[in-house]
Formats: sequence, structure tokens, C-alpha cells
Amino acid sequence: MTSQGERSPIGAQAALEDRPEREPAAHGDVEAERQTSASHYKLSRRGVRAQQNQGRTERETDRGIDPNWGVTVVRVSTGVIFLVHGVQKFVGGLGGVTAFFAKVGIPAPGVIGPFVAILEVVGGVLLIVGLATRWISLLFAIEMIVTTLWVQIPARAGTRAIWDRALLASSLLLVLAGSGIASLDAIWLEKGETVRVSATVDT
Repeated sequence: MTSQGERSPIGAQAALEDRPEREPAAHGDVEAERQTSASHYKLSRRGVRAQQNQGRTERETDRGIDPNWGVTVVRVSTGVIFLVHGVQKFVGGLGGVTAFFAKVGIPAPGVIGPFVAILEVVGGVLLIVGLATRWISLLFAIEMIVTTLWVQIPARAGTRAIWDRALLASSLLLVLAGSGIASLDAIWLEKGETVRVSATVDT
């Protein structure tokens, strides 16, 4: 007989035999939880990557054609128009250009007339190749503003002034947007700006 406060040898031995069986079971549960957590982590990482790839694909699909190609079309078209007008001034004679400027009241027509003709030829070529686009476009915008305010509006040209206003709008666009794609500016003057814009779009 043993007292209530004491364990029998048989009972103590049974308790010792049961303890090792419970500890491996607990250890096995921890390992299972770790494997489950690792698998969930891998699945979550895959899900995040899949969402990122899907978002990148959607952005590329939604982006479509680069808007800078539209700027390029405007630049080349504007350059061709000014080049043709400049060549016409030389073919018709600079004397006629000077006389017209004097007639409409342009100051120093003997200087401004040849300057505008040279600007339209040289500036038109520079716009076509996309070199110094912002500065040339700024000069063209000033020319169109002077033409509109000094010549077209006083003469009440009406619809004839629409052409000059369209060239003013395209020149201002090039001043703000730059040369676009396929230009010497994109290779040289605006190379850093193009890289920054591309990085911003990708992010």
C-alpha cells in the first residue's frame, strides 16, 4: 500500500513512458505548421508576382502607341510647312518680302524680311531633323503671334488667319512637349529628359 501523496513505481514508470511519445507529437505539429507557413508564403509571393506582371501587362496594353510619336508627326509637319514658305520667299525674291513688311508696318522691314525668310528655311530643316526644337518653335510662335496681331487681325483676315493660328498652336505644342521621338534632340539635348520620362512611365 502506498499513501495518496506518493506514486506507485508502476504509475511513475507509466508516466515516464508516456512523456516521450507526447514530445515528438508536439515537435511534429511545429514542423507541420512551419511547412504550412512556408507554403503559404510561397503562394503569397507567387500571387504578388502574378499581380505585378498582370498590372505591367495591362499598363503596356493600355498605353498603346507612345504619344511622343504624335509630337514627332506635328514637328515634322510644322517643319515642312515653314520650309516651303521660306523657300517661296527666296524664289519670289526678298525684295517682295521686304516691300510687303513695309506695307503692313513691320519695323525695319529690310532686316526683318530676310531674317524671317532665313528663319523659315533653316528653322524648318532643324524641325524636320529635330534639333533645337524648343528654341526654333519659340521663334516660330513669336512670328505667328506678330503675324496674327500685327497683320491678320488689323486686316480682318478672318478665315485666312486660321492657317497662322494653327501654326501658332503647333509651335507652342513643340515648345512645351519637345521634339518627340526620332530626333537629334532625343539623342543629344533631351537625352536625360527622355530617360526620366521613360522611368516614370514604367513605374
